[in-house]
Amino acid sequence: MMNRMVCIAMIVLLASACGQNDAGKQKKTTPINVPQLDMTTLNYPPLPNDWVQRIGLNGDHIDVIFYNLPISISRESNKDVQAMLAQVGSQPPGEVAICRAIGRIFFQSGSETIAEADLFLGESCNYYLFYENGKPAYANLLLPEGIQFYENLVRPYRR
Repeated sequence: MMNRMVCIAMIVLLASACGQNDAGKQKKTTPINVPQLDMTTLNYPPLPNDWVQRIGLNGDHIDVIFYNLPISISRESNKDVQAMLAQVGSQPPGEVAICRAIGRIFFQSGSETIAEADLFLGESCNYYLFYENGKPAYANLLLPEGIQFYENLVRPYRR
């Protein structure tokens, strides 16, 4: 009986000593490697208001051709053109992640292309890059609803 009491006392002492040692030590944590995005600054101004008005008033057709995805969008009314423009902010993107365009957007009036833009979509990379005379000229951030629209559309096709 005495041996049993001594054993129990030793176990209690050891357990309390272990608990004190653990409380005094700081737990070591393994740092999590968060991938850093390569960023760049776009120095393009936003699309001028007269362009936005011209597209909004005269545009009657939109085609969005996605690179490397088996989908496209084709809308055929001025109301659709205005809805698409409403997804674009008035601010330039400024600093963005380095990424590739996922598609090209054509705004048309009749059979004439009145504006075209590359669509960029991804983490820290959500904007339209508009072209003038075949060269990048203007850039506008996509609004959250525009990002959501495109994400919902392309999500099933991304790997």
